[in-house]
Amino acid sequence: MSIRQQKLDGARFGWLVIGALTLLWLVGLLLWLQSLFTPNSFYHRLAQPMPGALPALGKTLTFTLAVLWTGLLWARRRTRNAPVPLQSPAGLLELEPRQFEKHVALLFKHKGFQVHHRGKSGDHGVDLEIFPPSGRLGVVQCKRYRSTVGESVVRDLYGAMLHENADHAFLVTAGEISSAARTWAANKPITLVDGTQLLKLARELPR
Repeated sequence: MSIRQQKLDGARFGWLVIGALTLLWLVGLLLWLQSLFTPNSFYHRLAQPMPGALPALGKTLTFTLAVLWTGLLWARRRTRNAPVPLQSPAGLLELEPRQFEKHVALLFKHKGFQVHHRGKSGDHGVDLEIFPPSGRLGVVQCKRYRSTVGESVVRDLYGAMLHENADHAFLVTAGEISSAARTWAANKPITLVDGTQLLKLARELPR
């Protein structure tokens, strides 16, 4: 099982536990509200053997849920903004596609570019718009590929660059770039960045 799959399974289990506890808390809340208007409610019958136990249990469960929800949401946010792993190109593949795009954007920002996220339906294959200090538009396509990026991808990116009236295009991938793709991009305003180059750039980021 991969590290990514283990993380996904752990997150699912965490959500399942919290969901079950939240459901229990909601049922208890409804029973308590009912007891306010019904003299001999089910809540009252439960509380008779040990008066005060249910309110104490409710307070404990409320506090526990508040801590769990806060921790889980914080962990989810931290995962989404996790730094790029630097050990190997394979580490880049542990990122979700959106994470990968965000970290590519971070690299461009570190180089002094202004970055606008696109990455939505109808974006013509453009994930980021970047503006260097000169102000000229550049477009970036992020490919978190395990396989090799071929010539057809670079041709499509070039077409997107022309469609957007951009001055330069960047293809950034976690994988490799074929020799045919590099040959086709030669002498064109296209910069190709493979996984090895991407890791070198990531090491320049402040930690």
